[in-house]
Amino acid sequence: MDETKAYQGFLATPHISKHPHFMGMSCFFLPKPKKLNLSLTGLSPSLILGKRAEVFFTHSINLLENYKLLASNLQLIVNKKTLGEFDFFIEELTTKQVLHIELVYKIYLYNPSFKIEEQRWIGPNRKDTLLKKVSRLKSHQLPLALTQESKLLLKSHGIHANNLKQKVCFKAQLFIPEDKSVKPDFSSINQACIVGYYTSYTKFTKEVYGEFLFYSPKKSIWFTPPLAEHKTWLNFEQINLQVEKFILAKKSVLLWVKKSEHCYTRLFVVWW
Repeated sequence: MDETKAYQGFLATPHISKHPHFMGMSCFFLPKPKKLNLSLTGLSPSLILGKRAEVFFTHSINLLENYKLLASNLQLIVNKKTLGEFDFFIEELTTKQVLHIELVYKIYLYNPSFKIEEQRWIGPNRKDTLLKKVSRLKSHQLPLALTQESKLLLKSHGIHANNLKQKVCFKAQLFIPEDKSVKPDFSSINQACIVGYYTSYTKFTKEVYGEFLFYSPKKSIWFTPPLAEHKTWLNFEQINLQVEKFILAKKSVLLWVKKSEHCYTRLFVVWW
């Protein structure tokens, strides 16, 4: 996989909110570098989505003229116990402001069966939710940087916690039900994050999808939209053999769907 396409996909992924604050957190909107250096090589294929996003974020900051990377992935270890890890500390050069930034790159599906709107955004395998992630950030990751132990850690890296602003860079790919019967509330969520649909395996039938071609991308390229130049497309019977294995293992699967030569979509087939 060409990592440059994955990096471009990361940059193109919208932030989960257009507003300066999201669910009580201050937002950092990653600018797109004016001069893109796309020479990204050597990334391990096994590098998980979140860690790959951190590599792309670092690459972007290093290309931006107004920011300087001070430290990244700092672990706070007290009495041989790891209390947490901080993603990024950067300096805004024009203002000399130091920023502590937690990077979040998530994929959520909108499940209207939950009564409360904020509970409806869940991970593809129902192990993660938007509310859980936000709660973790607000109750642990962000406050931890302001403790005395963290201040000593930051000082050892030349960073003074007294001159620190905390922000979250939250990028997201969001999927809504294929039947479109219930629409999300976009008062706080950025509608531009909607990149595809999802359906249950029981509704993934030849009658509905038999005319299309499919490809199941590895997680390392989930950043990218369906690639028109991709050649190894499978018909419904062929892809269904792959999908069935995921479903039996209780794992949802992302598919690229080729509806015509000029029409491509993203579809999650979920096991639940």
